[in-house]
Amino acid sequence: SEDIDGPFGDIIEFIDSFVVDSPRAMEYMGDMTAEFLHIKALDVAWLCTQAKKLEEFSAHLIPQVIDQCVKSLINCYSLDEAKIHFASATNELNALLGQEKWNEIERGTGLK
Repeated sequence: SEDIDGPFGDIIEFIDSFVVDSPRAMEYMGDMTAEFLHIKALDVAWLCTQAKKLEEFSAHLIPQVIDQCVKSLINCYSLDEAKIHFASATNELNALLGQEKWNEIERGTGLK
């Protein structure tokens, strides 16, 4: 996990820079996150901590980061697996996004 969380945390923290050069960077980041969640190298609470680092300069991207990670986990594995991972971090997701925004993502992705 330590081998992953530092370098991958940087990718999430600076996703705004990557999106400029690669319009599909958010999708790639979501797919990598799905893999790391699946093998339990990272968890959704960790994802929330990393996404929070976007608040200062790119707060508008935080919901996209979470939404894309949910969608990628569903696409790569299953809705049930996504429900398990994201349900375990409801408090962190509500704190990061606000309950209304998190509920919107849940409804939009089929988690709820």
